[in-house]
Amino acid sequence: MKKENKQQGAFDKISIKSYISSLIIILALMIVTYVLTFVLKPGKYDEVTHVYSEISNVNFPFWKFILSPFLVLGFDGNTMLIAILVFLCVIGGVFEALTRCKFMEYLLKKLVNKFYSRRYLLIYILVLFFMLLGSFVGTFEEVIPMIPFICALSTSLGFDNLIGLGVSLLAAGCGFASGIMNPFTIGIAQQIAEVPLFKGVWIRIVTFVLIYGLLTTFLMIHAKRIEKKNGIKLNEYKDDFIINEKLDKASLTFGIILGAGLLIVISSIFVKALQDYTLIIIALAFLIAGIVAATISGMSAKEILRSFGKGTYVMIPGIVMILLASSIRYILVESARLDTLVYNLVSITNGLSPYALILVIYLIVLITEIFIASGSAKAFLLIPLLLPVANAFGIPANLVCLAYIFGDGFSNYIYPSDAALIISLKLSNYTYPKYMKDTWLFHLLSIVITAGILLLGVAIGYC
Repeated sequence: MKKENKQQGAFDKISIKSYISSLIIILALMIVTYVLTFVLKPGKYDEVTHVYSEISNVNFPFWKFILSPFLVLGFDGNTMLIAILVFLCVIGGVFEALTRCKFMEYLLKKLVNKFYSRRYLLIYILVLFFMLLGSFVGTFEEVIPMIPFICALSTSLGFDNLIGLGVSLLAAGCGFASGIMNPFTIGIAQQIAEVPLFKGVWIRIVTFVLIYGLLTTFLMIHAKRIEKKNGIKLNEYKDDFIINEKLDKASLTFGIILGAGLLIVISSIFVKALQDYTLIIIALAFLIAGIVAATISGMSAKEILRSFGKGTYVMIPGIVMILLASSIRYILVESARLDTLVYNLVSITNGLSPYALILVIYLIVLITEIFIASGSAKAFLLIPLLLPVANAFGIPANLVCLAYIFGDGFSNYIYPSDAALIISLKLSNYTYPKYMKDTWLFHLLSIVITAGILLLGVAIGYC
Protein backbone atom coordinates (compact mmCIF):
# COMPACT_ATOMS: atom_id res chain seq x y z
CA MET A 1 0.00 0.00 0.00
CA LYS A 2 1.30 3.38 -0.94
CA LYS A 3 1.98 5.61 2.00
CA GLU A 4 0.00 8.77 1.44
CA ASN A 5 1.97 11.98 1.39
CA LYS A 6 1.32 14.52 4.06
CA GLN A 7 -0.93 17.30 2.85
CA GLN A 8 0.83 20.47 1.96
CA GLY A 9 -0.64 23.79 1.14
CA ALA A 10 -1.64 27.08 2.64
CA PHE A 11 -1.31 25.80 6.16
CA ASP A 12 2.29 24.69 6.15
CA LYS A 13 4.67 27.15 7.73
CA ILE A 14 6.97 28.45 5.05
CA SER A 15 10.56 27.58 5.90
CA ILE A 16 12.89 30.33 7.04
CA LYS A 17 15.33 29.42 4.24
CA SER A 18 12.57 29.65 1.64
CA TYR A 19 11.41 33.00 2.90
CA ILE A 20 14.85 34.59 3.25
CA SER A 21 16.03 33.48 -0.21
CA SER A 22 12.96 35.05 -1.86
CA LEU A 23 13.22 38.13 0.35
CA ILE A 24 16.85 38.75 -0.69
CA ILE A 25 15.89 38.66 -4.39
CA ILE A 26 13.04 41.14 -3.90
CA LEU A 27 15.19 43.50 -1.81
CA ALA A 28 17.94 43.36 -4.46
CA LEU A 29 15.42 44.40 -7.14
CA MET A 30 14.23 47.25 -4.91
CA ILE A 31 17.80 48.49 -4.44
CA VAL A 32 18.51 48.30 -8.19
CA THR A 33 15.31 50.24 -8.85
CA TYR A 34 16.31 52.92 -6.33
CA VAL A 35 19.75 53.22 -7.97
CA LEU A 36 17.97 53.85 -11.30
CA THR A 37 16.46 57.00 -9.81
CA PHE A 38 20.01 58.43 -9.74
CA VAL A 39 21.04 57.07 -13.16
CA LEU A 40 17.95 58.11 -15.16
CA LYS A 41 16.60 61.60 -15.60
CA PRO A 42 12.96 62.22 -14.63
CA GLY A 43 10.57 62.38 -17.57
CA LYS A 44 6.95 62.12 -18.66
CA TYR A 45 5.35 60.44 -21.65
CA ASP A 46 2.16 62.13 -22.84
CA GLU A 47 -0.33 59.42 -23.80
CA VAL A 48 -2.37 61.91 -25.86
CA THR A 49 0.36 63.50 -27.97
CA HIS A 50 2.74 60.49 -27.72
CA VAL A 51 5.62 62.83 -26.87
CA TYR A 52 8.24 62.20 -24.20
CA SER A 53 9.79 65.15 -22.38
CA GLU A 54 12.19 65.53 -19.48
CA ILE A 55 10.92 67.22 -16.35
CA SER A 56 12.71 68.86 -13.42
CA ASN A 57 12.25 69.40 -9.70
CA VAL A 58 11.36 65.79 -9.00
CA ASN A 59 12.80 64.57 -5.73
CA PHE A 60 12.52 61.07 -4.36
CA PRO A 61 13.88 61.16 -0.80
CA PHE A 62 15.45 58.14 0.84
CA TRP A 63 12.69 57.94 3.45
CA LYS A 64 10.18 57.27 0.68
CA PHE A 65 12.31 54.37 -0.51
CA ILE A 66 12.41 52.92 3.02
CA LEU A 67 8.66 53.34 3.51
CA SER A 68 7.67 52.42 -0.05
CA PRO A 69 6.17 49.00 0.93
CA PHE A 70 3.67 50.90 3.10
CA LEU A 71 3.24 53.99 0.92
CA VAL A 72 2.32 51.78 -2.04
CA LEU A 73 -1.01 50.98 -0.34
CA GLY A 74 -2.14 54.58 -0.75
CA PHE A 75 -0.71 54.92 -4.26
CA ASP A 76 -3.10 55.93 -7.02
CA GLY A 77 -4.40 52.94 -8.99
CA ASN A 78 -3.41 50.31 -6.43
CA THR A 79 -6.93 49.19 -5.64
CA MET A 80 -6.08 45.85 -7.26
CA LEU A 81 -3.12 45.43 -4.89
CA ILE A 82 -5.40 45.81 -1.88
CA ALA A 83 -7.88 43.40 -3.47
CA ILE A 84 -5.09 40.82 -3.93
CA LEU A 85 -4.05 41.14 -0.27
CA VAL A 86 -7.64 40.65 0.88
CA PHE A 87 -7.89 37.78 -1.59
CA LEU A 88 -4.84 36.15 -0.02
CA CYS A 89 -6.36 36.41 3.48
CA VAL A 90 -9.57 34.82 2.19
CA ILE A 91 -7.58 31.91 0.72
CA GLY A 92 -5.71 31.35 3.97
CA GLY A 93 -8.86 31.49 6.09
CA VAL A 94 -10.96 29.23 3.87
CA PHE A 95 -8.32 26.52 3.47
CA GLU A 96 -7.54 26.53 7.18
CA ALA A 97 -11.23 26.02 7.97
CA LEU A 98 -11.63 23.29 5.33
CA THR A 99 -8.57 21.49 6.66
CA ARG A 100 -9.71 21.60 10.28
CA CYS A 101 -13.11 20.10 9.46
CA LYS A 102 -11.44 17.22 7.50
CA PHE A 103 -13.10 18.41 4.26
CA MET A 104 -9.78 18.70 2.41
CA GLU A 105 -8.52 15.32 3.62
CA TYR A 106 -11.75 13.59 2.55
CA LEU A 107 -11.88 15.25 -0.87
CA LEU A 108 -8.23 14.41 -1.55
CA LYS A 109 -8.73 10.76 -0.62
CA LYS A 110 -11.78 10.58 -2.85
CA LEU A 111 -9.97 12.05 -5.87
CA VAL A 112 -6.83 9.98 -5.29
CA ASN A 113 -8.95 6.84 -5.04
CA LYS A 114 -10.59 7.69 -8.37
CA PHE A 115 -7.65 8.96 -10.40
CA TYR A 116 -4.55 7.23 -9.04
CA SER A 117 -4.28 4.75 -11.91
CA ARG A 118 -5.07 7.52 -14.43
CA ARG A 119 -3.02 10.34 -12.99
CA TYR A 120 -1.16 11.04 -16.24
CA LEU A 121 -4.48 11.61 -17.97
CA LEU A 122 -5.43 13.95 -15.13
CA ILE A 123 -2.33 16.05 -15.85
CA TYR A 124 -3.31 16.44 -19.51
CA ILE A 125 -6.89 17.36 -18.59
CA LEU A 126 -5.97 19.89 -15.88
CA VAL A 127 -3.36 21.61 -18.07
CA LEU A 128 -5.89 21.95 -20.90
CA PHE A 129 -8.60 23.21 -18.53
CA PHE A 130 -6.46 25.94 -16.97
CA MET A 131 -4.88 26.95 -20.28
CA LEU A 132 -8.34 27.38 -21.81
CA LEU A 133 -9.39 29.54 -18.86
CA GLY A 134 -6.31 31.72 -19.29
CA SER A 135 -6.59 31.99 -23.06
CA PHE A 136 -10.30 32.74 -23.34
CA VAL A 137 -11.22 34.35 -20.01
CA GLY A 138 -7.90 35.95 -19.04
CA THR A 139 -7.71 33.89 -15.85
CA PHE A 140 -4.40 33.98 -13.99
CA GLU A 141 -4.58 35.32 -10.41
CA GLU A 142 -8.04 33.73 -10.14
CA VAL A 143 -6.54 30.21 -10.02
CA ILE A 144 -4.63 30.97 -6.81
CA PRO A 145 -7.34 29.58 -4.46
CA MET A 146 -7.04 26.21 -6.17
CA ILE A 147 -3.24 25.94 -5.87
CA PRO A 148 -3.02 24.57 -2.29
CA PHE A 149 -5.61 21.91 -3.10
CA ILE A 150 -4.05 20.94 -6.44
CA CYS A 151 -0.56 20.79 -4.89
CA ALA A 152 -1.93 18.56 -2.13
CA LEU A 153 -3.63 16.40 -4.77
CA SER A 154 -0.37 16.22 -6.71
CA THR A 155 1.63 15.00 -3.71
CA SER A 156 -1.13 12.52 -2.81
CA LEU A 157 -0.89 11.07 -6.32
CA GLY A 158 2.83 10.47 -5.83
CA PHE A 159 4.16 13.61 -7.54
CA ASP A 160 5.35 16.88 -5.97
CA ASN A 161 4.25 20.49 -5.67
CA LEU A 162 5.91 21.45 -8.95
CA ILE A 163 3.39 19.28 -10.80
CA GLY A 164 0.66 21.05 -8.83
CA LEU A 165 2.02 24.45 -9.81
CA GLY A 166 2.48 23.29 -13.40
CA VAL A 167 -1.09 22.12 -14.00
CA SER A 168 -2.56 25.24 -12.35
CA LEU A 169 -0.46 28.43 -12.28
CA LEU A 170 1.85 27.63 -15.20
CA ALA A 171 -1.02 26.30 -17.30
CA ALA A 172 -3.20 29.36 -16.67
CA GLY A 173 -0.21 31.62 -17.37
CA CYS A 174 0.58 29.82 -20.63
CA GLY A 175 -3.03 30.12 -21.76
CA PHE A 176 -3.10 33.77 -20.71
CA ALA A 177 0.06 34.43 -22.73
CA SER A 178 -1.16 32.53 -25.82
CA GLY A 179 -4.14 34.88 -25.70
CA ILE A 180 -6.48 33.27 -28.21
CA MET A 181 -9.29 35.61 -27.12
CA ASN A 182 -7.88 37.05 -23.89
CA PRO A 183 -9.86 40.28 -23.33
CA PHE A 184 -7.24 41.72 -20.94
CA THR A 185 -4.25 41.47 -23.28
CA ILE A 186 -4.94 40.95 -26.97
CA GLY A 187 -8.35 42.61 -26.61
CA ILE A 188 -6.98 45.81 -25.06
CA ALA A 189 -3.84 45.89 -27.21
CA GLN A 190 -5.80 45.59 -30.46
CA GLN A 191 -8.23 48.29 -29.38
CA ILE A 192 -5.35 50.70 -28.68
CA ALA A 193 -3.68 49.77 -31.99
CA GLU A 194 -7.05 50.14 -33.81
CA VAL A 195 -6.90 46.54 -35.05
CA PRO A 196 -10.19 44.59 -35.45
CA LEU A 197 -10.88 42.71 -32.23
CA PHE A 198 -9.25 39.23 -32.08
CA LYS A 199 -8.01 39.51 -35.68
CA GLY A 200 -5.33 36.97 -36.67
CA VAL A 201 -6.51 34.39 -34.15
CA TRP A 202 -5.02 31.47 -36.10
CA ILE A 203 -1.44 32.22 -35.06
CA ARG A 204 -2.48 32.45 -31.41
CA ILE A 205 -4.19 29.05 -31.71
CA VAL A 206 -0.94 27.62 -33.13
CA THR A 207 0.91 29.17 -30.17
CA PHE A 208 -1.59 27.61 -27.76
CA VAL A 209 -1.10 24.13 -29.22
CA LEU A 210 2.70 24.38 -29.24
CA ILE A 211 2.89 25.67 -25.66
CA TYR A 212 0.39 23.03 -24.49
CA GLY A 213 2.66 20.38 -25.98
CA LEU A 214 5.73 21.93 -24.36
CA LEU A 215 4.15 22.23 -20.91
CA THR A 216 2.66 18.73 -20.83
CA THR A 217 5.96 17.25 -22.05
CA PHE A 218 7.86 19.15 -19.36
CA LEU A 219 5.44 18.00 -16.64
CA MET A 220 5.42 14.38 -17.84
CA ILE A 221 9.22 14.19 -17.82
CA HIS A 222 9.28 15.65 -14.31
CA ALA A 223 6.47 13.33 -13.13
CA LYS A 224 8.25 10.21 -14.40
CA ARG A 225 11.48 11.39 -12.77
CA ILE A 226 9.65 11.76 -9.44
CA GLU A 227 8.04 8.33 -9.83
CA LYS A 228 11.36 6.70 -10.62
CA LYS A 229 12.99 8.41 -7.65
CA ASN A 230 10.22 7.31 -5.27
CA GLY A 231 9.76 3.86 -6.84
CA ILE A 232 6.03 4.35 -7.42
CA LYS A 233 4.00 2.15 -9.74
CA LEU A 234 0.60 2.84 -11.24
CA ASN A 235 -1.09 -0.26 -9.85
CA GLU A 236 0.26 -0.29 -6.31
CA TYR A 237 -2.27 2.07 -4.68
CA LYS A 238 -4.99 0.54 -2.56
CA ASP A 239 -7.16 2.57 -0.25
CA ASP A 240 -9.71 1.89 2.41
CA PHE A 241 -11.74 4.91 1.34
CA ILE A 242 -15.08 5.14 3.18
CA ILE A 243 -17.90 7.32 1.85
CA ASN A 244 -19.04 10.07 4.21
CA GLU A 245 -22.45 11.44 3.18
CA LYS A 246 -22.05 14.66 5.15
CA LEU A 247 -18.70 15.48 3.54
CA ASP A 248 -20.04 14.42 0.13
CA LYS A 249 -22.82 16.98 0.54
CA ALA A 250 -20.26 19.61 1.59
CA SER A 251 -18.13 18.77 -1.47
CA LEU A 252 -21.09 19.06 -3.83
CA THR A 253 -22.19 22.38 -2.33
CA PHE A 254 -18.63 23.74 -2.45
CA GLY A 255 -18.31 22.76 -6.13
CA ILE A 256 -21.68 24.28 -7.10
CA ILE A 257 -20.99 27.65 -5.44
CA LEU A 258 -17.42 27.88 -6.77
CA GLY A 259 -18.61 26.73 -10.21
CA ALA A 260 -21.24 29.47 -10.23
CA GLY A 261 -18.53 32.03 -9.51
CA LEU A 262 -16.42 30.62 -12.32
CA LEU A 263 -19.35 30.84 -14.75
CA ILE A 264 -19.79 34.50 -13.85
CA VAL A 265 -16.09 35.07 -14.56
CA ILE A 266 -16.42 33.28 -17.92
CA SER A 267 -19.42 35.47 -18.76
CA SER A 268 -17.14 38.52 -18.38
CA ILE A 269 -16.04 37.79 -21.98
CA PHE A 270 -19.44 39.08 -23.08
CA VAL A 271 -20.28 41.41 -20.16
CA LYS A 272 -17.57 44.07 -20.05
CA ALA A 273 -18.87 45.52 -16.79
CA LEU A 274 -17.70 42.35 -15.01
CA GLN A 275 -14.13 42.39 -16.33
CA ASP A 276 -12.78 44.61 -13.54
CA TYR A 277 -14.31 42.45 -10.83
CA THR A 278 -13.31 38.87 -11.72
CA LEU A 279 -10.85 38.58 -8.83
CA ILE A 280 -13.47 39.90 -6.38
CA ILE A 281 -16.11 37.51 -7.78
CA ILE A 282 -13.84 34.48 -7.37
CA ALA A 283 -12.80 35.57 -3.86
CA LEU A 284 -16.43 36.08 -2.83
CA ALA A 285 -17.53 32.73 -4.34
CA PHE A 286 -14.60 30.99 -2.65
CA LEU A 287 -15.40 32.62 0.69
CA ILE A 288 -19.09 31.67 0.57
CA ALA A 289 -18.33 28.15 -0.68
CA GLY A 290 -15.76 27.64 2.09
CA ILE A 291 -18.03 28.85 4.90
CA VAL A 292 -21.00 26.80 3.68
CA ALA A 293 -18.89 23.65 3.19
CA ALA A 294 -17.27 24.02 6.62
CA THR A 295 -20.70 24.50 8.22
CA ILE A 296 -22.15 21.42 6.50
CA SER A 297 -19.05 19.48 7.57
CA GLY A 298 -19.91 20.20 11.20
CA MET A 299 -17.91 23.30 12.17
CA SER A 300 -19.46 25.92 14.44
CA ALA A 301 -19.35 29.64 13.61
CA LYS A 302 -16.81 30.16 16.42
CA GLU A 303 -14.53 27.44 15.03
CA ILE A 304 -14.77 28.87 11.51
CA LEU A 305 -13.90 32.35 12.79
CA ARG A 306 -10.92 31.00 14.75
CA SER A 307 -9.73 29.13 11.65
CA PHE A 308 -9.95 32.27 9.54
CA GLY A 309 -7.83 34.12 12.07
CA LYS A 310 -5.12 31.47 11.98
CA GLY A 311 -5.27 31.16 8.19
CA THR A 312 -4.87 34.91 7.78
CA TYR A 313 -1.93 34.97 10.21
CA VAL A 314 -0.13 32.30 8.16
CA MET A 315 -0.41 34.57 5.10
CA ILE A 316 1.47 37.51 6.68
CA PRO A 317 4.91 36.55 5.20
CA GLY A 318 3.32 36.38 1.74
CA ILE A 319 1.66 39.77 2.24
CA VAL A 320 5.01 41.31 3.20
CA MET A 321 6.61 39.89 0.03
CA ILE A 322 3.84 41.29 -2.15
CA LEU A 323 4.16 44.77 -0.62
CA LEU A 324 7.92 44.72 -1.19
CA ALA A 325 7.50 43.59 -4.81
CA SER A 326 4.79 46.19 -5.47
CA SER A 327 7.03 48.98 -4.17
CA ILE A 328 9.31 48.55 -7.21
CA ARG A 329 6.81 50.19 -9.55
CA TYR A 330 5.95 52.76 -6.87
CA ILE A 331 9.60 53.90 -6.69
CA LEU A 332 9.85 54.38 -10.46
CA VAL A 333 6.50 56.15 -10.84
CA GLU A 334 6.88 58.40 -7.80
CA SER A 335 10.39 59.41 -8.92
CA ALA A 336 9.15 60.00 -12.52
CA ARG A 337 11.68 57.50 -13.90
CA LEU A 338 9.33 54.85 -15.28
CA ASP A 339 8.49 56.68 -18.52
CA THR A 340 12.17 57.52 -18.97
CA LEU A 341 13.12 53.86 -18.57
CA VAL A 342 10.54 52.72 -21.13
CA TYR A 343 11.42 55.53 -23.55
CA ASN A 344 15.14 54.63 -23.38
CA LEU A 345 14.30 50.97 -24.03
CA VAL A 346 12.27 51.91 -27.10
CA SER A 347 15.06 54.20 -28.35
CA ILE A 348 17.47 51.29 -28.81
CA THR A 349 15.37 50.03 -31.74
CA ASN A 350 16.80 52.60 -34.20
CA GLY A 351 18.51 51.10 -37.22
CA LEU A 352 17.43 47.49 -36.71
CA SER A 353 16.07 45.09 -39.33
CA PRO A 354 12.36 44.11 -39.05
CA TYR A 355 13.37 40.66 -37.75
CA ALA A 356 15.64 42.11 -35.07
CA LEU A 357 13.11 44.83 -34.26
CA ILE A 358 10.24 42.45 -33.48
CA LEU A 359 12.53 40.53 -31.10
CA VAL A 360 13.60 43.78 -29.42
CA ILE A 361 9.95 44.76 -29.00
CA TYR A 362 9.38 41.38 -27.37
CA LEU A 363 12.38 41.99 -25.10
CA ILE A 364 11.18 45.48 -24.17
CA VAL A 365 7.84 44.12 -23.01
CA LEU A 366 9.58 41.34 -21.07
CA ILE A 367 11.78 43.90 -19.28
CA THR A 368 8.94 46.33 -18.62
CA GLU A 369 6.97 43.53 -16.95
CA ILE A 370 9.43 43.67 -14.04
CA PHE A 371 8.18 47.14 -13.18
CA ILE A 372 4.58 47.09 -14.48
CA ALA A 373 2.73 43.86 -13.77
CA SER A 374 -0.65 45.09 -15.01
CA GLY A 375 -1.21 43.99 -18.60
CA SER A 376 -3.65 46.80 -19.41
CA ALA A 377 -1.48 49.52 -17.83
CA LYS A 378 1.52 48.25 -19.79
CA ALA A 379 -0.48 48.24 -23.02
CA PHE A 380 -1.52 51.88 -22.66
CA LEU A 381 2.11 52.86 -22.05
CA LEU A 382 3.92 50.67 -24.59
CA ILE A 383 1.63 50.21 -27.61
CA PRO A 384 1.53 53.94 -28.54
CA LEU A 385 5.33 54.09 -28.15
CA LEU A 386 6.06 50.96 -30.17
CA LEU A 387 3.59 51.37 -33.06
CA PRO A 388 5.29 54.34 -34.81
CA VAL A 389 8.67 52.57 -34.63
CA ALA A 390 7.19 49.34 -35.99
CA ASN A 391 5.29 51.12 -38.77
CA ALA A 392 8.50 52.77 -39.96
CA PHE A 393 9.95 49.29 -40.54
CA GLY A 394 6.80 47.89 -42.14
CA ILE A 395 5.82 45.74 -39.16
CA PRO A 396 2.00 45.50 -38.93
CA ALA A 397 0.24 46.71 -35.79
CA ASN A 398 -1.24 43.28 -35.10
CA LEU A 399 2.23 41.73 -34.96
CA VAL A 400 3.22 44.37 -32.38
CA CYS A 401 0.14 43.32 -30.39
CA LEU A 402 1.25 39.69 -30.63
CA ALA A 403 4.74 40.58 -29.36
CA TYR A 404 3.11 42.54 -26.56
CA ILE A 405 0.88 39.68 -25.33
CA PHE A 406 3.81 37.24 -25.48
CA GLY A 407 6.06 39.58 -23.49
CA ASP A 408 3.34 40.37 -20.98
CA GLY A 409 2.16 36.78 -20.55
CA PHE A 410 5.23 34.55 -20.66
CA SER A 411 6.92 36.66 -17.97
CA ASN A 412 4.03 36.47 -15.48
CA TYR A 413 5.36 33.31 -13.88
CA ILE A 414 9.06 34.21 -14.07
CA TYR A 415 9.66 37.43 -12.13
CA PRO A 416 9.60 37.53 -8.32
CA SER A 417 8.01 40.98 -8.59
CA ASP A 418 4.76 39.34 -9.76
CA ALA A 419 2.25 39.10 -6.90
CA ALA A 420 0.52 35.98 -8.27
CA LEU A 421 3.80 34.07 -8.47
CA ILE A 422 4.84 35.15 -4.96
CA ILE A 423 1.48 34.03 -3.54
CA SER A 424 1.59 30.73 -5.41
CA LEU A 425 5.11 29.90 -4.25
CA LYS A 426 4.08 30.77 -0.70
CA LEU A 427 1.04 28.51 -0.89
CA SER A 428 3.08 25.61 -2.28
CA ASN A 429 6.01 26.20 0.10
CA TYR A 430 8.41 26.50 -2.84
CA THR A 431 11.47 28.75 -2.80
CA TYR A 432 11.88 31.07 -5.76
CA PRO A 433 15.48 29.91 -6.47
CA LYS A 434 14.37 26.24 -6.44
CA TYR A 435 11.38 27.07 -8.64
CA MET A 436 13.62 28.74 -11.23
CA LYS A 437 16.15 25.90 -11.01
CA ASP A 438 13.40 23.39 -11.78
CA THR A 439 11.64 25.40 -14.50
CA TRP A 440 14.28 27.55 -16.26
CA LEU A 441 14.45 25.29 -19.30
CA PHE A 442 10.68 25.42 -19.77
CA HIS A 443 10.74 29.24 -19.55
CA LEU A 444 13.62 29.44 -22.02
CA LEU A 445 11.97 27.11 -24.53
CA SER A 446 8.61 28.91 -24.31
CA ILE A 447 10.33 32.23 -25.08
CA VAL A 448 12.34 30.64 -27.92
CA ILE A 449 9.17 29.13 -29.45
CA THR A 450 7.23 32.40 -29.24
CA ALA A 451 10.19 34.36 -30.59
CA GLY A 452 10.20 31.96 -33.54
CA ILE A 453 6.48 32.60 -34.07
CA LEU A 454 7.14 36.35 -34.15
CA LEU A 455 9.90 35.88 -36.74
CA LEU A 456 7.50 33.74 -38.77
CA GLY A 457 4.99 36.58 -38.51
CA VAL A 458 7.50 39.00 -40.07
CA ALA A 459 8.38 36.51 -42.81
CA ILE A 460 4.78 35.83 -43.89
CA GLY A 461 3.54 39.38 -43.35
CA TYR A 462 1.14 38.46 -40.54
CA CYS A 463 -1.32 41.24 -39.93
